[in-house]
Amino acid sequence: MKLIAYLRLMQLYAHIAHNVLGGKTFFQDHEFLAEIYQAYEGHYDAVVERLIGLGKKIDLVKVHTEVCKSLEEPKSYDECFKYLLEAEQELCQMIESEKGLSEGTRQLLGDIASLSEVRQYKLKQRLL
Repeated sequence: MKLIAYLRLMQLYAHIAHNVLGGKTFFQDHEFLAEIYQAYEGHYDAVVERLIGLGKKIDLVKVHTEVCKSLEEPKSYDECFKYLLEAEQELCQMIESEKGLSEGTRQLLGDIASLSEVRQYKLKQRLL
């Protein structure tokens, strides 16, 4: 499922930004990025555990290997927040396009999309 790789990519990207970026807005941004990467980690974990619990085979090493190949370090907070906003929008599109899911999994993904919309609002406010 492409979604788990995407959630991991978002989590790693936000966590790297949390660790390496600095500047005038460091304290606010550092806290906000921690909130975001922890949310992505939780979403990733919930989706992976759900799929494994439903008997799906997932090659997590392959997922992580591919994610790491596409990972880039953010150069500025603005770049980071623009990337994360676009990633959140893509996440919601991925969730909306998922087919053939159980009702429980559909609800789990709906909850993730709902929280994503809140993060999108916060990211847009940060970019003003």
